[in-house]
Amino acid sequence: MTGGALALLVWALLTTGGVHWVRALRRNRAGEMDWAETVAACDLSDMACRRSLFGELVRTARTGRLTVSLVEARARENAPYSATITVTGDGVRFHHVTLKPETIATAMKKELLRAREIEIGDPPFDAAFFVGGTTSVVRAALDVKTRRILGLLSANDLQASEGGVRARVTDVADVARVVRLTVDVARRLTEPLEVVETLAENAYLDAAPAVRLENLLCLMREFPTHPRTREALAAACRDPSPAMRLRAASAVGAAGIEVLMELADGLVADDVSAARAVYALGRRLPFDRVCALLDRALRSRRPSTARACLDTLGRRGEEGTPLIVKVLAVESGELAVAAAVALGTSGAATAEAPLLAALDRDVPGLGIAAAEALGHVGSAAAVWPLKEAAQSARDRGFQRAARQAIGSIQARARGATPGQLSLTAAPTGQLSVTDGEEGRVSYPRGESGRVSLDGNDKG
Repeated sequence: MTGGALALLVWALLTTGGVHWVRALRRNRAGEMDWAETVAACDLSDMACRRSLFGELVRTARTGRLTVSLVEARARENAPYSATITVTGDGVRFHHVTLKPETIATAMKKELLRAREIEIGDPPFDAAFFVGGTTSVVRAALDVKTRRILGLLSANDLQASEGGVRARVTDVADVARVVRLTVDVARRLTEPLEVVETLAENAYLDAAPAVRLENLLCLMREFPTHPRTREALAAACRDPSPAMRLRAASAVGAAGIEVLMELADGLVADDVSAARAVYALGRRLPFDRVCALLDRALRSRRPSTARACLDTLGRRGEEGTPLIVKVLAVESGELAVAAAVALGTSGAATAEAPLLAALDRDVPGLGIAAAEALGHVGSAAAVWPLKEAAQSARDRGFQRAARQAIGSIQARARGATPGQLSLTAAPTGQLSVTDGEEGRVSYPRGESGRVSLDGNDKG
């Protein structure tokens, strides 16, 4: 190689290397200036900078007992900016809260491994983060302000654990914002936390009704006798959310009856909440009011409330049967099925005839419900219609229900033994034919005139 060619090659190498060196230096200097501005903007101190063994630029600073680290990926020509921000504690403990982004991996853990996740009750937040930890601490710590900050970091791969908080930034212009927010999260997850007090505050103040309810339920479950829980329940009876009022009123006994009555009326509550209020009231709901609620629910097509009223009437026995029979006769679908179930619950003898009539109706599920109800209230007179219906039916579910109903009716027959023919006091002239003690005809025990063909009794 000639001297001129060698000089040209050295010049090219030096020029190319010099360009890369200058560009890297400029990037480092720009980063240094950005980090200094970030440290000042976030009220940090003790700024430092070093290179890791892998050539990464590591910048650190402190705020109180928290250490903030910014690790920039090794600079490559035309490579996008990438840095990881980590906040750890020096002698301080992070609350037992774990956070990571919702990904395909977390979805698979939940689906295949049944990984336990704490749902906060805030749909956008729950969709963005997979949350774990101690339930009461998690619900107390993730109040509305903390969730708002975390939401601003949802695109930054934010993760939190008892070891600290970490986020990633891919835009050098966004470093200061992400550092500030990550530090805010770390401060919130390390500051002293009065769990019961904060749960009560969240149950009263959080903007999301479902979050308020979850905090209230956590108080009721984990701190049932705490005075603050009782105060929270009293406040929840006045909450704008029907679900909150329902849970609170159901838990405070007599003090919540008026609230439950208001919810049951359905004028200030959705169909499901009104139905649950009817269930919660039970026999404390006057009979005439149940009838009025059922009529209103049927007219306004509120099926959950109607089902609850039918169930309540069924538990009133013979008193509620006439109205249930009317509903069974005029309704179809799920309400007809609910009416059949309620008649079975009633235990009333007058329920047998309408239930037998219902066996012939072409309403999905009604035949099975009627057969099961007859298993509770049917007499021997219902056995043959059930057998006929089962023989002509193609639905195996109905056939099975009819067989079970027949077995229940026969098991309830008083004084019947295999193969026995008997004349009993009520109803007069009833016959029972089974497989044992052949040819026996008898009056009830203790009465004269007993005739026996088996040689055991004379007379």
